Amino acid sequence: MIHMVLAGPIVPYTRMTQRSKWTDSAQRYLASQQALALQMRAQMAEHGWTMYPARLPLRLRVVFGWTVHTHDLSNLLKAVEDAANKIVWADDRWIDSITVERETWGNLGLELWVEAMQ
Repeated sequence: MIHMVLAGPIVPYTRMTQRSKWTDSAQRYLASQQALALQMRAQMAEHGWTMYPARLPLRLRVVFGWTVHTHDLSNLLKAVEDAANKIVWADDRWIDSITVERETWGNLGLELWVEAMQ
């Protein structure tokens, strides 16, 4: 099982085309993705975890540490899934179970748990 604690803030998923990826909102999303990916790579290396391979069903739990309802929870989750592709798992299409919630921690972080389904 992988358990990560990641710092935020997290910019929610933004749909992009080749043309729109240069807008401010798209650039903020891409910067947030890079920051999350950097933290994920560091924690994977620190703990000696290896990426879950493709074709392995996964269970995912994400707890966001703030209860401000300015963003869709599903778009925040998608941002985390996208950042973890090719780092924590080979492809997010193999996630078969997801639990996601918001809690009040007083910061903009999140906790992420990933495990293979047996």
